[in-house]
Amino acid sequence: MIRKTVLYFCFLLLCFPIFSEAYPFEENAYIYEIFYDDFPNPGFTFSLKKNTITMEFPEMDQRMQEESNFISEIKTDDYVISKYKDFIYLTAFGQKYMVLYYEDLVCVLVNTADYTTYFGLKSDSEYIKLPDDRKRLREVWIGLDSYRISCSSALREKISGQWITYDGKNKYSWQICKPWCEDKKGSGIDEWISKRLAYKTNRILVVNGYVDAINPDYYYNNERAKSIELRTSEGIVLQTLEDTPQIQSIELPPNTTGDVKLTIKSVYKGRKYKDTCISGYYFCFPSPK
Repeated sequence: MIRKTVLYFCFLLLCFPIFSEAYPFEENAYIYEIFYDDFPNPGFTFSLKKNTITMEFPEMDQRMQEESNFISEIKTDDYVISKYKDFIYLTAFGQKYMVLYYEDLVCVLVNTADYTTYFGLKSDSEYIKLPDDRKRLREVWIGLDSYRISCSSALREKISGQWITYDGKNKYSWQICKPWCEDKKGSGIDEWISKRLAYKTNRILVVNGYVDAINPDYYYNNERAKSIELRTSEGIVLQTLEDTPQIQSIELPPNTTGDVKLTIKSVYKGRKYKDTCISGYYFCFPSPK
């Protein structure tokens, strides 16, 4: 009888897990910046607490745009997390979002309908500085940048009659939509991508591989960088990346400035293609004192 009871209890645990997996981005608040009609709207937030997400969605009309004032609509909803292989998805507000994160410092939500990207930095991190007066949104410091891109080569392909160049340049700098894919024969060893810093930095964030919110298998079909070289103003950093679509953080020498050049040194093999891809390459800047 005891044996039957134990077996029945184990069956219930398999079918109805008591504890769901918790992620580092849960129970935290994040500050994100987004562009609306090509105007940056700094200082909007989203938070995930007790399976509830609260989020500010930017809104602007022409008058407010001219006056550089910004408003937002605050929405709250229960969320559900699901997984596909190594990818994490969050469903809320009638939408499905791919979730990318690094520990509890960074949380990114990418809408699977249109790739709208909410790139959040933890609100109490050294990369965020909020004004005492919440209305002074222009004074919010969000230490994230991804501009001034150059690369050794970039794959081009024709899709539905339109040429696409995978140079890592998206409409908005933190949008995770179109990766950099090198175009060298073979696996792209010694191919590089370079970005110029706007401020001094101490950290770089990398999204390895072809990460697509709608087509996650692109990640496995293409090659991913394994070992990389980062050439900076303060010296060279050698790093081995994990084979994961999640965000990876690399510490840089303090006060790194100028150009930072990322070079592929070895790769994780793709199932179908030999194109090595990197979807994101961002710098974090400590807020001014």
